[in-house]
Amino acid sequence: MADQIEQFLEAIGEKDNKFYIEKIQKNPGTIMENEKLVSVDLSGLELITLYPEMLAPLKGVETLILADNMLEYLPEGLFSELTGLKKLNLQGNPIYTYHPKAFVGLDELESLDLSRTQIFYLNQKIFDDLPNLKELDLSKTKLPASIRKRHSDTVKLKETIATERFYKKAPSRIYFWHNLTFSYLAILTFLLIPVFALKNGNSLDLTTGILFMLGILFLFLDFGVMKREIVNASKRFS
Repeated sequence: MADQIEQFLEAIGEKDNKFYIEKIQKNPGTIMENEKLVSVDLSGLELITLYPEMLAPLKGVETLILADNMLEYLPEGLFSELTGLKKLNLQGNPIYTYHPKAFVGLDELESLDLSRTQIFYLNQKIFDDLPNLKELDLSKTKLPASIRKRHSDTVKLKETIATERFYKKAPSRIYFWHNLTFSYLAILTFLLIPVFALKNGNSLDLTTGILFMLGILFLFLDFGVMKREIVNASKRFS
């Protein structure tokens, strides 16, 4: 068990972090059976980003608990090395989006917990990679009320998804992290207004007026970028 945990910590750049080692070993979800690591509890480690190669050292585990970390995005094939995984717990992460092939390779997965995440859509394609899924917990997410609960009938769930209109309102992170240009320009122009006003004896002149109008323009452009990202996202995941 120690070897696999140490290899995982090395993969995420925390090889000598004794706190992480002790925390993982003492977490109740970390279980050894016949000298084999069958369940590993990585909850509460403040993990921000994970990639397939980082999880590769945990190959062979049947239960993976990643609850209450800081994961926002699940990349393609994230769990592809964990082919024997039966239970995956991602609850409590601020996950707002994921690659349609994020769960590829999980042919044996029976339980997936996405409760208390920030997901606002559910791509039907993920079910193609989860043929044995028996339970999907979507409670306390940003999904429509008809989907926002624990499901044990995935066939019925897929039928519900097919007829459900998902919210088009996306979390601000979608555009905040990827389209900062107009946001920064708007902030900069508004910050310059008091500077020029003070320079002119607390009076407004043509320059401050132009800066104000530019700030408003950049805000409109920023909202335009946001709207475009939301529309494109809805097209990609519909």
